[in-house]
Amino acid sequence: HLGEKQVFTQPDTSLRKSDSKLHLNVFAGWGRHQFGSASSSDGPRYSVFQCALFLSKRSGQIHNWQAGIAFTYYADYYNYIVNQELFSSNQRLQASTVRPFIGHEFIMNHIGLLTQLGVNVYSPFNTKINLYGSQGLSTALGPYISLKLGVQYYLNNPLYTNKNRLLIGIYLEARPTGADFPELGLACSF
Repeated sequence: HLGEKQVFTQPDTSLRKSDSKLHLNVFAGWGRHQFGSASSSDGPRYSVFQCALFLSKRSGQIHNWQAGIAFTYYADYYNYIVNQELFSSNQRLQASTVRPFIGHEFIMNHIGLLTQLGVNVYSPFNTKINLYGSQGLSTALGPYISLKLGVQYYLNNPLYTNKNRLLIGIYLEARPTGADFPELGLACSF
């Protein structure tokens, strides 16, 4: 209506809960990985399964810091190990990686933008088979450094609840040499 005074009000932030506790989180993910270098794009893709256990702590309303450990199993590594008789025992374990990681999430209502940096402390397949070439620092670090970028959707707004936060996400796992695999994931924070 013309001539009426408009009043703009700020959203009610009194319902927002401050959260300075450490939270235990569990994560399960599934992705598709292509064996070999990033330059070959016509080969078959195999399943990758990942689980992680980590602690998280919020600072302020929008920052969520993480530290934990992730276990990743590569089906294509397992097939290669079996076909080439690369390891004689514990072949599924040899096709896996274990990495401690740190991470940060930028939270905007139901959406979170995630970044993680990890170091593969257990990666027997990548240690034995060099898929990353032998030139330059990024290829030398390829088997050891792991990066994760993702977008997460919280089913309940994490700004208003501190317990049992369930989320789904889509991620890109990467190495210094390029993308490793895309991933869908589900996590819960307790």
